[in-house]
Amino acid sequence: MGLLDRFRAQPRWKNGSPAVRAAAVAELPLDQQDTLVAVARDDRDAAVRIAALRKVIDPVTIASIGRVDADARVREEAVTLLVDLASGAFEATEPGECLAALAGLSEPKHIIAVARAAANESVARAALDRLSDDGARAAVARKAALPAIRLEALGRLSAEAEVAAVAIRSEFKDVAVAAVERLSVRDVLNQVADRARNRTAAKRARALARAMEAGAEAAGGAPSAVDPAVDGEARRKRFATVLCERVEALAAGGLEEGDAALAEIARAWGSLDTVDEGLSVRFEAARSRAERVIAEHQAAAAERARARQADAEAAATRKSLCELVDAASGDEIPAGVAGARVAWTALPPLSQPADTDRWNQRFETSCSAALGRHRAVVRQREIRERALGLCSDAERLAQDGPGPEPRGEVQALRQAWRQVTAAGFDDAATIARFNASDAKLCELEAAARERHAQALQQDHLRLQALCADLERIAAAEAPPLKQVERALRDARTAIDEARPLPTRQDRVAIDGRLKAVMEALSPRVHELRDLDEWQRWANAGVQEELCRRVEQLVEVTDLAEAAKALRDLQAQWKQVASAPREQAQPLWARFTAASDAVRAKCDVYFAGLAEAQAANRVRKDALCAKAEALALSSDWIRTADAIKALQAEWKTVGPAPRADERRLWERFHAACDGFFTRRREDLQQRKQAWAANLARKEALCAQAEAIAETTDWQKGIDDIKRLQAEWKTVGPVRKTRADELWQRFRAACDRFFEAYQQRDQAAAAAVIAEAEAVCVELEALLPAADAEIPVAPQGLADTVADIRRRWAAKIAALPRERALRMGDRFVHTLARVTETWPASFAGTDIDPEANARILEDLCLQVERLLGPESEASAPPDSVEDQTPAEALARQLREALASNTIAGRSDESARWKTVAEQVRAAQAAWRRVGPVPDSASRTLSARFQRACTRVAEKMDRARRGL
Repeated sequence: MGLLDRFRAQPRWKNGSPAVRAAAVAELPLDQQDTLVAVARDDRDAAVRIAALRKVIDPVTIASIGRVDADARVREEAVTLLVDLASGAFEATEPGECLAALAGLSEPKHIIAVARAAANESVARAALDRLSDDGARAAVARKAALPAIRLEALGRLSAEAEVAAVAIRSEFKDVAVAAVERLSVRDVLNQVADRARNRTAAKRARALARAMEAGAEAAGGAPSAVDPAVDGEARRKRFATVLCERVEALAAGGLEEGDAALAEIARAWGSLDTVDEGLSVRFEAARSRAERVIAEHQAAAAERARARQADAEAAATRKSLCELVDAASGDEIPAGVAGARVAWTALPPLSQPADTDRWNQRFETSCSAALGRHRAVVRQREIRERALGLCSDAERLAQDGPGPEPRGEVQALRQAWRQVTAAGFDDAATIARFNASDAKLCELEAAARERHAQALQQDHLRLQALCADLERIAAAEAPPLKQVERALRDARTAIDEARPLPTRQDRVAIDGRLKAVMEALSPRVHELRDLDEWQRWANAGVQEELCRRVEQLVEVTDLAEAAKALRDLQAQWKQVASAPREQAQPLWARFTAASDAVRAKCDVYFAGLAEAQAANRVRKDALCAKAEALALSSDWIRTADAIKALQAEWKTVGPAPRADERRLWERFHAACDGFFTRRREDLQQRKQAWAANLARKEALCAQAEAIAETTDWQKGIDDIKRLQAEWKTVGPVRKTRADELWQRFRAACDRFFEAYQQRDQAAAAAVIAEAEAVCVELEALLPAADAEIPVAPQGLADTVADIRRRWAAKIAALPRERALRMGDRFVHTLARVTETWPASFAGTDIDPEANARILEDLCLQVERLLGPESEASAPPDSVEDQTPAEALARQLREALASNTIAGRSDESARWKTVAEQVRAAQAAWRRVGPVPDSASRTLSARFQRACTRVAEKMDRARRGL
């Protein structure tokens, strides 16, 4: 693609949008086949390819596209188009094109469809030739549109089952009856008679089946209604007589199916072995007569059918010509009517003259109506074209605006429009279009009239103002000569122009004032001209002085000062520029020569100054370019420093040429301001983001601080981790607050995790504190050390029992060492309480006296283990009155007794039992409630001593001592 091609507009069928390409393909004419084929082959979208393929004419191209396209929808559309083309579904399709389309089809189902639907017999036969399967041929025979193709397909069937299927399923009489004729099995004929869709075929099958049955009876192969006593010869004769009667009856009736009936009778006659000669002669004569009558009947019927067909075709042709004339429209009507008349005269006459007259009358009516429509259309077109032309003229005039010349054209235009509407033109859109233009023209005319009136009024006001100015000049004491001369010329010009004014009186008044001014100014002009001559003479001396001063400037070395002085002298010269005519030119030449000499020296100075300014312009251009390059940067700190450095450098650069100085400064200033404006906006946005992030982080800190106080450890861990993950997603905050917030959040998280790591110690401390509180509560029941023992508090036993229950719940959760220490303290305190008020605990498990007895019993029990023979003489206790300690002692005694009775056969088992009894006694000892201190110490020492002795004895026994 060339460079110019890139800038040319691409056609719409190459647009990037599939919808636009599809619409463009729909608009492409059929003569652009190359474009349509290219789109159908190469377009990226399958829908666009299908739209293009539908407009491709060549069947070979359609077949080639359908074979290679990757999209199944395109391939299916190609096959559908080929089937339609081959079937003649499109008008004006040539047989060659139909055959080419058929050649592009390969699947049997598509070829069957063409054979069935093809309007051209050669195409249908070509499709049938490509079918080799009896099933496919049967499908064509059943439903082909052309009778010849149906019968030909039936003739190519070899399987009797397919022939029977055609007879049963086909709705066409010709092929169904022909299929029945090919059947020879009576059972199959019976099936066809029962199931055939065509009644004639069913009737024919039933007749053939009956004939076969009759023939079988005549041959003796089937039971008959004849008396069994009658022999075979009689039966055959009777059957032959019946056949002769049936043949003779054909001449009188049943001529519509005479051929079939005659063939059926002939087939039955041929099944007879021997027939009487008289019957044979009779049968042959009857058959000849029946054949002749049937042939004559069929010929007459065919003739009538041909006449009806000819009349129907002629009537259809006449109807189509009338409809064609009725449907003609526009400019085609005259040619269409002429052609229809030529075709009408060539039509053959109808069999009935009345029908011919009726059709002729209808045709003439259609032609007259069509020509009338054409004349009306032409008339309406002419009126419409004239109306459209008037609308265009009105719109042109409305656009240009009616001036003085088009005013008459507008009136003529309106007159012509009235003629058009009077002729019956009623197009609402065109009328509205003209009315809109006419309304605009009316507005323009009114505006023109208003402008004309305003122009006259403005001219009047201008002339009045001119008269006032001229009168002021005429009344002035010393007006300048040039002003008076100009005023005199203006007055004379205004009188000569004589422009129209709103009224005649206004014109007369203005002319009178102008003439009065001219009469007043004429003498003043002469006076002022004389004064001007004297002024010129005086200016000559001043000009000579100015020339001398300019000539002196040539020697001045300060060129800047010289240039300034030259400008001042030139300004003074302008004030005394008028001089006598004979001296004016020499003085001006002298002044100009001196000025040129001074300017030549100054030009060198200004040239150097210009070079310096040009260099400064280059430097400032470079600074502007650098500033503009930095203006879009987002590195705010470094860029701000760089721009500040550029601003400082700008101040060191001298001035540039005056024409560029302001432009350069505005460019540099705009670049700097652009950057700092962006920085301020970014800072504002960052402040807003910082504020939002600050609020989010403060909320996270507050949540973390709240979680730090919880003891729901798993939930707290999950929440803290969630807050930490969310903290990472929050953006930055202002630097002054960032570290503070982070320390706050981290401290809250650390406080929670420290508490989590020390959760066991905290729980233990809480339990210890609670146990300490229980001990303190129990100690609070005791009186002071130096106070008298008071009366026992009300409900002391219940209070102590409640304290003991709570103590038991707490002591189990204490560490072992702390439990031992605090247990001793609690037990000691409980003993003091029970010792102080023993009566309050009488009968309870902490009754000190009862507990002392239990301890004493336990001491006795362990001591008895040292002397078994003394146990035997001890009186037995009542089981019901025994305490737990007594019951234990009894059990020990029984065990020892059993060991004694058994002898020393198993000494090891005996001492094992003793050890278990000692451990049981020790366990019982620990379960005993409080005992007074004095008794507790004595009994404890005694019990410990007994246990020690038992242990020593057991140890000696194990060592065999």
